[in-house]
Amino acid sequence: MPKPTLARRALPVVRSEEEYPFAWYAIMPSSALRRRPRGVRRLGRDLVAFRRADGAAVIADARCPHRGADLAAGRVVNGELTCRYHGFRFRGDGSCAAVPCEGEGYRPSSRMSLSTFPTREAYGFVWLGHGPDVESLPLPVTDDTPDGTRGSVVAELTWDAPYPRVIEGQMDIHHFPFAHRPFARVGTRLDPFEVDQEGDVISFSGRLRKEDGPRDRGGLFMSMKLRFPGTLVAKLSGVVLTAFVTPVDATRTYLAFRYTHTWPLVGKLIAWLAVVSELQLIQPDDEAMLVSAGPDFDASENCYVPSDRAFLLWHKEWRSRERAALRSPQRSRSQSRQV
Repeated sequence: MPKPTLARRALPVVRSEEEYPFAWYAIMPSSALRRRPRGVRRLGRDLVAFRRADGAAVIADARCPHRGADLAAGRVVNGELTCRYHGFRFRGDGSCAAVPCEGEGYRPSSRMSLSTFPTREAYGFVWLGHGPDVESLPLPVTDDTPDGTRGSVVAELTWDAPYPRVIEGQMDIHHFPFAHRPFARVGTRLDPFEVDQEGDVISFSGRLRKEDGPRDRGGLFMSMKLRFPGTLVAKLSGVVLTAFVTPVDATRTYLAFRYTHTWPLVGKLIAWLAVVSELQLIQPDDEAMLVSAGPDFDASENCYVPSDRAFLLWHKEWRSRERAALRSPQRSRSQSRQV
């Protein structure tokens, strides 16, 4: 396939949730959603997640329609989300089940309902669907994404860095011998480096070697796949790393790192050690570099090189999906409601 252009092209900063590409976004591990509701901010929205009586996950607007209290501060009673402020209860479909101050016979208006969002639970995560007809879209996982049910350990992080910059950081191979220099004693030449795209899956692999080292052995070889918008899978010496990356808002990003090792008895211990190493040795350096670049992102300010071409393909996909979101009738209706 032809190489992506290295021309400097602007990537606008996302200003509202309607501008995010339409897709499914991982918002939290399934294990993090138990008996109590959990509040999160994703895609520029304050959300609350809870479980119905049958155990199914629900994602809704965190604002109580009564007087704006944060529903994440409440509790779940018989599968109904209960506001801590006045005890109003809401069903899994968003409808209001009870208004205690008005008595059992009171029937609230349809305005007294929560906005709920398409929700799926798979691969060990709760997913938020964004955009019209999102139910028809597949989850952004690759064929080799572990299902997360065995030998897996997860860690969650939130960085003060915009989503496109964090995606670049996760897809970047040639930063390794510099950003992680204290323990990464490898060559600095990225060669060979192969990049391919099939649909919305970007596959890339490369070997970090010494300038005069062999191209087919030694050094550090890395192979990864990214399914748009932000699920990255890498296989590392028997351990599978899956990174789920989701925008919090225009300047912050949520990351969940999951290591999986399926050996009986010791697999989960190996995965736990990998997560601890990731959190102690890798991610602090990456976070420091990305945060130091500032809260705004504009690709036209960067001067890319051929070793960056994997995430240049991601930028191209993002621009295409972003334009589709901006043209969507859903966004036009949302803007009309705001006027």
